[in-house]
Amino acid sequence: MKKCVLILVMLGVVFAGESALPNSHDLFSTPATKSTQRSSGPFIKEIFTPNKNTTKALYKPKSESPLVYSVVVLNVFFENGIQKRGYGILLQDGYVLSSASLVNETGSFAKTIKARMQDDVAHSLMCVARFRTVANDLDTNLSLLEPVAYTDINCLPRSESFYHERINVKYGLNISKQDLLATLVSAKSDDSKQDVKALYPSINVDDSLFMKKEDLQDLLKSKDTLSLPLFSPSGGFLGLLSKDSFKGADTLKDKLVSNQSAYKFVCEAARLNQIKSPNISSYCR
Repeated sequence: MKKCVLILVMLGVVFAGESALPNSHDLFSTPATKSTQRSSGPFIKEIFTPNKNTTKALYKPKSESPLVYSVVVLNVFFENGIQKRGYGILLQDGYVLSSASLVNETGSFAKTIKARMQDDVAHSLMCVARFRTVANDLDTNLSLLEPVAYTDINCLPRSESFYHERINVKYGLNISKQDLLATLVSAKSDDSKQDVKALYPSINVDDSLFMKKEDLQDLLKSKDTLSLPLFSPSGGFLGLLSKDSFKGADTLKDKLVSNQSAYKFVCEAARLNQIKSPNISSYCR
């Protein structure tokens, strides 16, 4: 009789312990349905169990600038075997703005465009999606991309997850008219007299993004890039820098696509229904 009681007590402890275990979320779990209530607390608590020691060990220090979470690293593979790499910026609803010279190649076309990003949970860059070009402007050297397939961390296609949805909602940038007040180059400015500091993304040795700060003129002389987003020290988007364009890049105005040009290009694409984004359209009115 005593043995039976002891066994029942032990079983009760086991089942009680199991019911007390916290639920955890797969990093790439399927997005919650409307009937599912999401936590309003820090995202890391939704991924990992709320064990203080575990959380402390897994939580990486945040970058010095949250701008890195809106930067997309693009690897473009063309039909003729050429490969290119550059940067873009994530816009609302999953669209990406980049330079046309990065995603286009004379005599060939991009068969695969892979995107990697970094967020405040994962410290290093991870595959997030594959993209295709939906709008091109070779005169301004700008392109808009849309996702054709979301991917796991190994760049294999999968359905959109909570992780992908979170990135799009939290880190998608808006290019609004009020942001156009900050500019690096104006029509009346003398390029040689520009003395402006700009932030731009770079990849660290541990395959993570960080923001560098450099004088614009030094940046133009030392960097050879196909698509590099520039930001003001306060975080405003200034434009895209590209030393390779379809019309030549002999002056600063040719190398730098201003935020004004980017705003007009994105809004025109929305007006022509090349992109379908209520959020972007609302900023173009």
